[in-house]
Amino acid sequence: MGVSTTRRELLAGGLRALTVLPAAMVFGCGGNVTCDDTSGLSPEEAKARTDQNYLDTGPDPVKHCELCAQWVAPAQAGCGGCKVLKGSISPKGSCNLFAKA
Repeated sequence: MGVSTTRRELLAGGLRALTVLPAAMVFGCGGNVTCDDTSGLSPEEAKARTDQNYLDTGPDPVKHCELCAQWVAPAQAGCGGCKVLKGSISPKGSCNLFAKA
């Protein structure tokens, strides 16, 4: 005997999957945040980021932006800010201005 699924059960299951899928995509990505968009910055502000060697993913985990005294935490998970550099800043980013918090 096979399992019989009604059309209603099939549609309900599909809707549940569509509800869970976006959350799984957000939380299942390993927390990688991309905050390197400089399109809203002036040329001088973008140059300051380059001059200070800002990286969206820093090589040294003890010098990530989220551990810096200049870090401005976001209201929600995602990109934060910096008291010195303009634009969105990755919590896992780094630059030459790191100062241990």
